[in-house]
Amino acid sequence: MLTSLILHLGNDEIVCVPWRFGRPQGEVRFACSGAGFAALTSHLRDWQNVPTRILVDLIEEDFRVETLPHLRRGDRAQVIERRLGQLYRATPFRTAVIQGREPSGRRDDIALFTAITQNDSLVACLDALGHWRIPVLGVFPAAALGEPLLRALKVDAEQLVLVTRVSAGALRISFFQHGRLKFSRISQPVPDANGSIAAELREEMRRTLQYVGSQAWYLRGAPVRTLLIADGGDAKRLSANWQDNDSPLQVITPQAAARRLGARFAPAHSNATGLLMHLLMQARPAEQLAPRERTQDGRLWQARRLLFSASALTALVALVLAGSDVLGGLAVRQDSAQLATALQARDREIAAAQARLPSSSMSPDRMSALVRFDRNEVLAVPQFSSAMRSLSRALENSPGLQLRRLNWRATAQRPAALNGEGTLPAPPGGRSESSVMTGLMPRPWYQDLRIEGEVSDPSAEQGKAVAAVEALAGALRRPGVEVGVIRPPFDLDPRHTLSSSSMELPGRKPEFVIRLIGSASS
Repeated sequence: MLTSLILHLGNDEIVCVPWRFGRPQGEVRFACSGAGFAALTSHLRDWQNVPTRILVDLIEEDFRVETLPHLRRGDRAQVIERRLGQLYRATPFRTAVIQGREPSGRRDDIALFTAITQNDSLVACLDALGHWRIPVLGVFPAAALGEPLLRALKVDAEQLVLVTRVSAGALRISFFQHGRLKFSRISQPVPDANGSIAAELREEMRRTLQYVGSQAWYLRGAPVRTLLIADGGDAKRLSANWQDNDSPLQVITPQAAARRLGARFAPAHSNATGLLMHLLMQARPAEQLAPRERTQDGRLWQARRLLFSASALTALVALVLAGSDVLGGLAVRQDSAQLATALQARDREIAAAQARLPSSSMSPDRMSALVRFDRNEVLAVPQFSSAMRSLSRALENSPGLQLRRLNWRATAQRPAALNGEGTLPAPPGGRSESSVMTGLMPRPWYQDLRIEGEVSDPSAEQGKAVAAVEALAGALRRPGVEVGVIRPPFDLDPRHTLSSSSMELPGRKPEFVIRLIGSASS
């Protein structure tokens, strides 16, 4: 897959050039005759399954620029195919390239139609390749490679004529407009008495420009430059008859052009064929001249190469993933070893710390009981939030009362009963303090809540206000909890002497105090 074959087909001979790693590997020449094609067929036996490109440099080439209506892709392809059939009915080696759109008017598409009008030698060459089922990737006109050549040489001109030597007695003259090929022809000027064709070059240029100037797409009034690719000796001879009133001439040697193209070889000839082959390998044109049946083996070869590349890429990705997994496993193994080492060091530190601790006669069961005691002791302490939730629910049914101050505390000391008779009984399930300490059970805890409030409406009836406070106290009562009204809003007991609490000042809100005491679990 790293080797390709290029056949350069001219009017007189065929040059077979193997191409490997960006370099030509010698060349073999065959005459364009029956014996030459037979020798070519025999030579191609050793090049089976090698992709081949055909570069044509024939006099029987036709180039025409026409405009087509701007259509969608499918409709445009049908119009182009119909127009190719009208222009080149007698040859299947034809193609068209869309070069853009007109700058004004209907903005029609500009198309370059190309064909090989006399194709006997090309057919014989393709038959020799087809005899061994050698994959043909396409038939490419050498003139079309002038576009990437000018781009690589960075030659920018509105209108330019490119002159290259095809063989010892033939020149190719190609006309470009804004870097796009418009016309090309091969000229065989008659040498003078000294064997030089320099005198005829200027005349051939005049004829070419005369034909180009008659076309509708020619930019009249725009300057025309001439670029000549030839070595020093040929350049001097070819430009000897150039005059000052001719188009400006620029000369580039094939060796200098090869360096600009980044080619990995030095051209051995004065012509530009080697440069065009390099461009054909690097930037193959999108369009080619051969019909589909002639490039079927080439398309199959490209499909196999694509499948091979995809499978190779898949294998590479799988290899990379497998390598990543292996490296990840090694990293995990290394981390595990480091963690095990760290754990061993920590175990040694713990053992050393335990060895420095004073010895104790406490049994593990006793230690476990102490831990449970501490945890249960913390859980047995009453929570302020629980008492507040109970108070909030009770206040929802007492809209006429407002709170002013709360005094809540939790204590392990059993508080005195509100009725003054001894102390509160122990909570259900509780034990004496001696049993608590000996049995390591949590101590009983108690809560003491003092609620200070006032009646919202100072003008409320005294009986209703007292009843509301009593109702609030009743809502707070539950098993294990004693609730009492320490100070009612009004003193209505006839047994007591009339006090100032029953004679509130006008506008002052009556105040009351409620006290709640009980166990933490209540």
